[in-house]
Amino acid sequence: MKSLMNPGFVIVENMPEDPKYDGSGLSTFASKYLGGLQKHPLRESSHWTISTEATTHDDSNMLADADMRKGANSYNTSQQLCNHTDQSLYGLPGILLGFHCAMGEGNNSLTDGFAVAYAMRDRFPEEYKLLTTHGMNAGRRLEYYNANDLHFNTQHKVLTEDADGNLMRVQYHEIYRTPSTLSFDDFPKYFNALRTFYSLVHSPEFQVGIKLQAGQCLMMNNWRTMHGRAGLAGKKRTILGGTVTREAFYSQVRRLRQNEMSISPELECGLPVTYYKTLANTK
Repeated sequence: MKSLMNPGFVIVENMPEDPKYDGSGLSTFASKYLGGLQKHPLRESSHWTISTEATTHDDSNMLADADMRKGANSYNTSQQLCNHTDQSLYGLPGILLGFHCAMGEGNNSLTDGFAVAYAMRDRFPEEYKLLTTHGMNAGRRLEYYNANDLHFNTQHKVLTEDADGNLMRVQYHEIYRTPSTLSFDDFPKYFNALRTFYSLVHSPEFQVGIKLQAGQCLMMNNWRTMHGRAGLAGKKRTILGGTVTREAFYSQVRRLRQNEMSISPELECGLPVTYYKTLANTK
């Protein structure tokens, strides 16, 4: 759990088998250790399924049809997918993101978005400031769920700071960018900031590659670690994925600390975790 915060990702070995590809392995793991998977508003299950096999699909998703998958970049393994954070456009993104490789192998690229942001703050302070000040226009039309369609437009910041100016979240997905509503004078400077960020994210200085094998699960800090697909042409795989909310993960941390320090839920009474040590010493 500490590693998920810093450096921002872990590879879990010996995941429970999921021969039916029903997401049970990922769901069981997330419920036991991370607080449980987040539920999508239009998906029947809390997980999503991406597979090269036409017979393996999510029944909630009309992209189960092999012909419809051809135009979807999530399924087109002959193409690379640029580094991004998931759930970047609607609601507060889940703080954790997991990929359970149930069959085949995955070939992913990873970038520490915090490392890129701090490098920008040192090397390109004006560009960094723009990404923490102006929101990036983005939007999407989800028209492949059986339950309904979901259309939305947002203007979220690529880099979000807390009240003290510390970096708190990276939120970025290039392919969902929509026409900018910034002023004529601000747009060139902001676009240059986006271009600088994008270049650093995909540079050899910050980007690394990993291979995910069957039986492994890649868990990432979705507020920090950016991921992409480095190319899978000719390879087979089935990936079950899902997100965990910040509240669910924080709840799990609280429960663990309470157990470690033998603090009853009645005694802690909603105090921040940082006070647990003092509370334990006063019993």
